[in-house]
Amino acid sequence: MRLIKYFFAICISFISFIVKAQTDPQAQAFFDATQISDPIQKNAVNQLILDLKAAGLWTKMKAVYPFVGGTEATHKYNLKDPRDLDVAFRLTFPNGATHSLYGVDWNGSQYAQTYLSTNSLTENNTHLSYYSRENVNEPGYEIGAIYTGAIAVIATRIALYNGIFYPGIFDNSSSTYALPDTKGFFVSNRNNNSTVEGYKEGTLVYTQNFEVLTRNVAGGAGNTFLIGASTYDNSVTAYSTKQCAFASIGDGLTSTDVSSFNQIVLNFQCSLSRSVITCNNPPPPGGGTSQWITSGNNIYYNQGNVGIGTTNPVSKLSIVGVGAANIDVSINGRIMTGDGTGAGGIWLSNDYTGFVGNAGANIGFWTSGAGWNSFQIQKSTGNVGIGTMNPQSKLAVNGNITAKKLIVTQTGWPDYVFHKNYKLPTLEEIEKYIKINKHLPGIPSAKEVKKNGIDLGDNQALLLKKIEELTLLLIEQDKRIRTLEKQLK
Repeated sequence: MRLIKYFFAICISFISFIVKAQTDPQAQAFFDATQISDPIQKNAVNQLILDLKAAGLWTKMKAVYPFVGGTEATHKYNLKDPRDLDVAFRLTFPNGATHSLYGVDWNGSQYAQTYLSTNSLTENNTHLSYYSRENVNEPGYEIGAIYTGAIAVIATRIALYNGIFYPGIFDNSSSTYALPDTKGFFVSNRNNNSTVEGYKEGTLVYTQNFEVLTRNVAGGAGNTFLIGASTYDNSVTAYSTKQCAFASIGDGLTSTDVSSFNQIVLNFQCSLSRSVITCNNPPPPGGGTSQWITSGNNIYYNQGNVGIGTTNPVSKLSIVGVGAANIDVSINGRIMTGDGTGAGGIWLSNDYTGFVGNAGANIGFWTSGAGWNSFQIQKSTGNVGIGTMNPQSKLAVNGNITAKKLIVTQTGWPDYVFHKNYKLPTLEEIEKYIKINKHLPGIPSAKEVKKNGIDLGDNQALLLKKIEELTLLLIEQDKRIRTLEKQLK
């Protein structure tokens, strides 16, 4: 378990190092402004910026609102210019709003002021985007600015209105697209004088030929964009009821741009586990294919090997450390910490011949040959059993033991036999005891040994005691013999 914990600590440290080393400067400015510290959110925002730049979209954005961090203090910042200023198009929430990690809820009566005026945009080269997390069949403008010109009402908007998509970029069209639902990523777009486009999940669902109504021709004064509603001259109208998880305002996009933009935003939402669209094998921005597959909150990889610290992974996951420790962890086979039944453990081979884990009341090793008898540690006592599932002592071995050296610590070593007050049995007493009991005094009988076994330390002490007694008896006998020899001379 200590190895596994160390392994995961290495993974986290490695990922943190990579994220820190590759943090985009503009992402860091956003983190400094919002004080966001969550590594998942930081990685998602950093990757969003990197992807937008790789796809050539970053320079086309005037304002990007990722709505991360879960609070008004973090949701207000424009990713393009994270200063707490109106001129940086920082949001304010005049009527409040409900903020969460999933985005912002407008509740049908709240909105965000962007301070970004339609005068800042080119009429024939503008886009708006809005990521809706709710399917709500109620009227509302998700993002918009409307002003009354001399000859027409000029609207620039994304409106998901009673199941209808109303795209609009500097026009007065009332043409719509019927929606199956109001969840997903919507883009209103114009990149020429004659055509307005509407996209859902990167697919063109609306296109109409409407000549752009320029401010000079229409005589309008312009207006600022709201998110969660729309300005209408000097008032606020058409409040949204659809939770917003992303919004942007910027230059017009090509169809390729919109496709890449959609995938980038999908990846961003998937990385924060708040996508309303299935996260399934998103291609990286700029083309190519991704080997990783995402589904809901899961991410997986079915082909090849993964290497960390190595370009030549030899197993499903290979980790090669660097530095003095030179940690190299390679897992080739089965490893698990639980199988759904409570019998958690780790397979030691890929052919089910070795397993270490829970064995009822014990922790043990299981092998295909010996089952759980291979090795056991009792959870309640700490007793260890080899070849037995029921160890009754600190170490119980059901089988032979081979060792070069065995040290047994023992108290009560029989040096007391040599003390003057020790009563040494006579040979006659020993003979009498043997005739009756068929074994030496103090030595267990064969029957007792068969039943209870032998304590090696006690048995060695008893044998030494007998040797010492016999030595004293021999000395005594030797003295008698010498005395008799002198008398015979």
